[in-house]
Amino acid sequence: MTLQHFRYATEIDVDFVRKAVRSIGRLAVKIESTANRCIAALLDLIQTKVNYVVQEAIVVIKVNDLRRSEI
Repeated sequence: MTLQHFRYATEIDVDFVRKAVRSIGRLAVKIESTANRCIAALLDLIQTKVNYVVQEAIVVIKVNDLRRSEI
């Protein structure tokens, strides 16, 4: 995961942020070696306490958890 993904996820444009947060989740699923860093980044985003960032990060974590449990 790049620092750029994290920067994008803290932008003001809500739609852009949601896409950036989702991309962090997709990266964690597609490239398993990045999963721990991606989860750490998502947890850091939750700590921002910005509503739309927190909401999207939680959704991404839950969806990815469901995907892993199906495998």
